[in-house]
Amino acid sequence: MFKPYLILGLLAGVISAAVSVVFAYTFNQKLLDFAQVLPYWKIIAVDFSLSLIGVGVYFGLSLIAKKIHKVVFYSLFSVASITSVLLPITANFPDLEFPEFYPTFAIPLHLIFSVIFLSLSSIIIKNEN
Repeated sequence: MFKPYLILGLLAGVISAAVSVVFAYTFNQKLLDFAQVLPYWKIIAVDFSLSLIGVGVYFGLSLIAKKIHKVVFYSLFSVASITSVLLPITANFPDLEFPEFYPTFAIPLHLIFSVIFLSLSSIIIKNEN
């Protein structure tokens, strides 16, 4: 019963980490280098941690609220993803060369994970009822 959820968590973690690292590498090479503030290993660790936490919450909600767990989870997940964008907007890095461009770098990293996780969840976890 937990197997599709675990597959979702691992697959979402791998794909979102890969896409996020490619985005960060491209951004750091072409525009501004924020690798000292947000290294690649932190991006990978956050994506994997979020995917496993998300799967745990999703599975827990599926056990507690069988009929409305998808609506509740998708709503909570969307609100959490959008409010997490406030972190890079309010971050202060005075030692960076162009700190005003940091949100341009970090905001897509927050949304890449949620888009991939929510897309894969509808594909991997089909009919649970």
